[in-house]
Amino acid sequence: MNINKLTTLKCVGLTLAFTSFLACNNSHPTTDSASNIVTQETPILDTVISEILNESALDTLVLDSTYFPSESQKSFMNLKTVGIFHSDEFSSEDMDRNWMGIFKNEDSTYITDALLDVSRINDPVLDDDDQQTGWEIKTVNQDECILLIEQSDWYESGKIDAINFDENQIFPKDTIRFKHNDHEYSLYAIGVYENEAAENAEWPIFYNYKLYLTINPGYIANQSLIAAIPRFDDAMVELLFCGDIDNDGFLDFIFNTSAHYNETAITLYLSWWPYNYPTVRPVGSHFSVGC
Repeated sequence: MNINKLTTLKCVGLTLAFTSFLACNNSHPTTDSASNIVTQETPILDTVISEILNESALDTLVLDSTYFPSESQKSFMNLKTVGIFHSDEFSSEDMDRNWMGIFKNEDSTYITDALLDVSRINDPVLDDDDQQTGWEIKTVNQDECILLIEQSDWYESGKIDAINFDENQIFPKDTIRFKHNDHEYSLYAIGVYENEAAENAEWPIFYNYKLYLTINPGYIANQSLIAAIPRFDDAMVELLFCGDIDNDGFLDFIFNTSAHYNETAITLYLSWWPYNYPTVRPVGSHFSVGC
């Protein structure tokens, strides 16, 4: 399956009792820290998904009505990204906030205080020639800025133990397995392909997509829903970052959870322990549109 062209574009509702279920894709995760052990394993079991796909005809398919995460689930923290934005995607209040940034260079990934360089510019989509309602957001730090997070007691400046992956999209029936600090992680997706040809096409077509994360498989409480999208419009959920941002020993994640090619929804997921078992939850998102 060629997924490279989907990378730049900006889905069978099912609850799984997670035991040793998972099928593996072709991703090859790597790590920038010797303390991390990243593994890839062969398929174990995908009969549950295969049976559902065989029984689900497109003309009888009922699309899920729920998107995840919802807006209320993404509003706990203020997040921004660098770039060019429309007038309602940044504000003067944002200029007055104190920000921290996740930065990356050739040697390391780290979080530190971020000083913004903000300019009002002409919005080529919405402005007349003499207007400047758009925003250009930069940072004084010259390293690549992955994400801007409003300052909080949850974070301290320092190096982030991060993991990199060759592929950043997980299609239905795909799985990525890896380890960090002796904890086992699995990212896997389910969904309904339009037909067999659509599963293997350059531009796969599928519905009722759900992406899950499990930490230390064996407990239902450890299974987290990352995204639920009934239908995409030339887009795909993308894994943008994986690392221990808050330095609690468990991985945190940044995904683009947009379902539309002209939209971006940069969403932060932090680890937490609602049932005395580690899992993750969405805590904030920065939404923007293109033209």
